[in-house]
Amino acid sequence: KATNLVKRWLALLQRRQVQFKTECEVVALRREIDSTYVVQLASGEELRVSAVVFALGGASWLPQGASADWQK
Repeated sequence: KATNLVKRWLALLQRRQVQFKTECEVVALRREIDSTYVVQLASGEELRVSAVVFALGGASWLPQGASADWQK
């Protein structure tokens, strides 16, 4: 089953200390001279990381009242 695969994959990522941020608005992303990234969130939180993955799926299933502005 796909759920077992996803569970094992998430467990592996957690063991590797991958950090997940959901329901966040990224307002700035910059690459530093040391090849790390600084991600600034609308909340004011700033993340310094070695890699960034944006998972923006679900655009075809907009919740009622959503604007989908991120697609522009």
